[in-house]
Amino acid sequence: MERKDAIRSAYRMTGSNSFYDGMITCSTPGGRAVCRIVWDMDKAECDNYLEKALSGIPEGFSGKLLEVPVGTGILTMPVYKTLPDADITCLDYSPDMMAQAREKAEKLGLKNVTFSQGDVGALPYEDGTFDIVLSLNGFHAFPDKEAAYRETFRVLRPGGTFCGCFYVSGACRRTDRLIRRAYEPMNFFTPPYETMDSRNRFYKFFREPGWSKAQKLLGVMDEISAARGGVPLSEIAVNWALQKSFLTTALFGTQHRARAIENCHALDWTLSDAEVAKLDQALVEFGI
Repeated sequence: MERKDAIRSAYRMTGSNSFYDGMITCSTPGGRAVCRIVWDMDKAECDNYLEKALSGIPEGFSGKLLEVPVGTGILTMPVYKTLPDADITCLDYSPDMMAQAREKAEKLGLKNVTFSQGDVGALPYEDGTFDIVLSLNGFHAFPDKEAAYRETFRVLRPGGTFCGCFYVSGACRRTDRLIRRAYEPMNFFTPPYETMDSRNRFYKFFREPGWSKAQKLLGVMDEISAARGGVPLSEIAVNWALQKSFLTTALFGTQHRARAIENCHALDWTLSDAEVAKLDQALVEFGI
């Protein structure tokens, strides 16, 4: 059975037991009406949109994946049914949403999915824990988006995949008006939002040659981490940054600089001269 057919079959098994599920999947009359009025999409466009959002998860994926927020699980539990060898963690701030996702996982007999209540702004995982971080329709709701981005990329391993979807302001004027007048007053959405301009800058950043150099710098840190038995990248960063005051501020910001230095002094190990030299060389190649 092809992956698409397997996912459709799993969707039928989980059912759509709420208006929210029908709206998210554009699979009920009310859901199709909301998709057309709010998002200017029909069923086929909605399916294509979801397929693109999930395209970062390869077939046969067997690594570690974090989904935040999981919501009711209507979009992803059928996908996880096709990934029996993956180690999947689903986190949500709402226990009610998560309970619905857990129910769907149980209906599908999923044994490789665990659930945890928590805050995306303070994820309870070590640096570089996950190969993939998936976020569907979450970032437009997170009140502290800076913390959400910071934590998401902290727990993602260097070279890992961040994929998903969220509302982008400026793509459709009718959608923007409805978000402001209906969704924001109900606290479903929380400004500020990404815009078409910020989205384009985001894409441009990851396509520029400088990004590959940054990845090389992270790769060196990852090598040091592995050689030292998996010490967190944050400990490597503060060790290194303490020797260069401008880096301490650049990596941790003025607000957290003192705490970073304090944490570094509390560590029971320091970088060797050879490790520092490798990091310095990567920094030179990065262009700083």
